[in-house]
Amino acid sequence: MNLRLRLVFLAINIGAIYIFQIKEQLYFAVSSHLFLFALDVFTQMCERRLNNTGKPFFVLSINFFRIVFCLVFLLPQIISSNADRKLYIINFFLLYFVLLVINLINKKKHLKKS
Repeated sequence: MNLRLRLVFLAINIGAIYIFQIKEQLYFAVSSHLFLFALDVFTQMCERRLNNTGKPFFVLSINFFRIVFCLVFLLPQIISSNADRKLYIINFFLLYFVLLVINLINKKKHLKKS
């Protein structure tokens, strides 16, 4: 995914945090962006390596482990007694699904070019 697009999403997220005055969420928002960027890089590396094998089971297992890593990342927020934890989780999933849709669109464009 384009790094500039990710930086735009980070700026939008930080702007929304300041507009709605939820400054406690700033650390979690930045760490969420970094985590999802690292997860995307790891996923792309694995997909490139496994793409030569042509087995869809491996691609499915990569996506399964992506979900598991996301749940492990969110586990402290899920089990905490913090009143704002719902905002953290909603912020993470909104970002996750937006980036997922953009990744799917990019993959579709890449497949059409091939």
